[in-house]
Amino acid sequence: ILSIGSHPNIAFYNWRLNASKAVKLATVASTAILDSSTPASIQNAKPTTYSWSSNQFGNERYTLNSVYNSVDDYISLNGASPENLDFIFLSATSLQELSTVCSTLSSVLKVQLANHNVPTIIVESTNFVNLEPFVKMSLQLDDQIPVISIMSDFDIREVGNDNFLVFKSKKESELIYVGKSGRESSYTSEEIGLINKIADLFESSNIDVYKLNTPLEFLSYQWKFALPKITVEPLSIIFEKPFPSDLQNQILAKPLISGLIFEIITVIKTMGCKLFNSYDNEVSLLERLSQLYPQVDLSLDASEAPKLYYDFFNQNQLYLDLLLLQPILIADDYQVKTPYLEFLYAVMSQYNSNNFSTLETSTSIFWLRKNTENIRQLRLQQD
Repeated sequence: ILSIGSHPNIAFYNWRLNASKAVKLATVASTAILDSSTPASIQNAKPTTYSWSSNQFGNERYTLNSVYNSVDDYISLNGASPENLDFIFLSATSLQELSTVCSTLSSVLKVQLANHNVPTIIVESTNFVNLEPFVKMSLQLDDQIPVISIMSDFDIREVGNDNFLVFKSKKESELIYVGKSGRESSYTSEEIGLINKIADLFESSNIDVYKLNTPLEFLSYQWKFALPKITVEPLSIIFEKPFPSDLQNQILAKPLISGLIFEIITVIKTMGCKLFNSYDNEVSLLERLSQLYPQVDLSLDASEAPKLYYDFFNQNQLYLDLLLLQPILIADDYQVKTPYLEFLYAVMSQYNSNNFSTLETSTSIFWLRKNTENIRQLRLQQD
């Protein structure tokens, strides 16, 4: 297995797959795109130690020996005689980065195909919708490589450098979902076989896997995951109201919530997806979110808040391109207008840009994160 990207869920999958003792795992820690003027420096794979805390799986520090700085490093060091890859877990921070990584991977995949080995790409799709067609288009390999999606119910928090926490959730169950999103009413026999293989890997490490019956049903679940992340959680950052019940009392937020939910539900219905009872209208959605994230006093690192707020507060990656831009592009394909969502994407992109500013790097004439040094100190304490 080759695992690419720094998404916390990818780190979680790595941890559990490594614990299963059933796989040989190589990881690429970053998918950062280098400027074309930056000289490439090939780095050998190095051991990296990860720390995990979890009520369900216990606390563990473990080391992966084959960790590469970039996809280019992996290819440069393994391209001449690559090992056969069965699965490639893939994440990226943006659509541009996803396209670049896929394009770079093409050379590896062509060698695999020449050796009569067809690996499966598994795209991290938690809170993201219908990324498989984009990945296939970026690979430019004429559908020779199967592309599957994976989603996770687990609330994974990055609390330091290579230091992670499985946050205790109020959900009724915590599962991994494996499948393919689409409008088809059935899977092919090949896709069913691949889904079962991936499920077996995770079930061998004591994780329950939910296998949905059709691509359309899987797509419906993707929208279920994404809906609150798109419509409510970004507004909690803009209005500095971490909890849904707080946000509902902010009079300026109410029309924005209504407009965003209406736009996304319109896209969902246009695609022929089924809406879930707790997510099919504004009132029930906000009631459900208030149950999952009841209002409490925040600790120093805001760990009690929903994940997007937590990640913004702690200056972690937000994946806004995949979260907000991808639904805009999908809506455009179905001729659904999304002015609320387009404006939200623009505002959140600017917020996120300012979020990483320091006195030395800020380009804004108005805003500066006041607690940058506090967050750095928190991370050092966690590490």
